Amino acid sequence: MYGGFECLAVLPLNGFTTGTINWQTFSHMAFAFRITPGLLLGGIIFALGMGVAGGLLPAIHAAMRLISTALRSL
Repeated sequence: MYGGFECLAVLPLNGFTTGTINWQTFSHMAFAFRITPGLLLGGIIFALGMGVAGGLLPAIHAAMRLISTALRSL
């Protein structure tokens, strides 16, 4: 499965809580890191989309060019 290792690597952070302080107002804001199946699925879909847009589409475009023309453009 695409992205399986990354999904397993982030699971120990589930439930981790951290915070930040605003030094102007001296207020504290806490953030809880929650991992849901929807977020995991969304991340995998986003990664697949970026891989297709960044790798497959340029490769198809390059495959349609003549080899001699492609080598001259280097």
